[in-house]
Amino acid sequence: MQCEMCGREANLFLVEVEGAMLRLCNSCAKYGKVIRKVNAEKPKLMVKKNVEKEEPILVIVDNFAKIIKDKRESLNLNLEQFARMLNEKESLMHHIESGKREPSIKLARKMKKILKINLIEEVKEQELKLGRKSSENLTIGDLIKIKK
Repeated sequence: MQCEMCGREANLFLVEVEGAMLRLCNSCAKYGKVIRKVNAEKPKLMVKKNVEKEEPILVIVDNFAKIIKDKRESLNLNLEQFARMLNEKESLMHHIESGKREPSIKLARKMKKILKINLIEEVKEQELKLGRKSSENLTIGDLIKIKK
């Protein structure tokens, strides 16, 4: 096996050199702390597979303002009480209920606990197909409509 420092074929030792674990020959092992002797068999490599998990895309439902206001009123809560329960500003809650601002996912989760409503929906990514072969290039004519 080859020394990871000098490249010499020799019996190797597992050595800690400045925080890095290296397989070094006897002469290079003096540069660090010897942990143990490495067996002559092929070393086992720890390979972490790069598995991409598709994270769901979370969005707020379209009619969030009406849903929030209707549910809050059905629970006989005024805006001030509701904002206090969420630990948010009353002005923010007013803007959300009027539809001027969209709640964050974090705030929507808080509202879900208090109002028992779901304001978050999961959207799956879909590939856009243009009715052309994927090998053909896209032209500007594909993107615009010409009136005759």
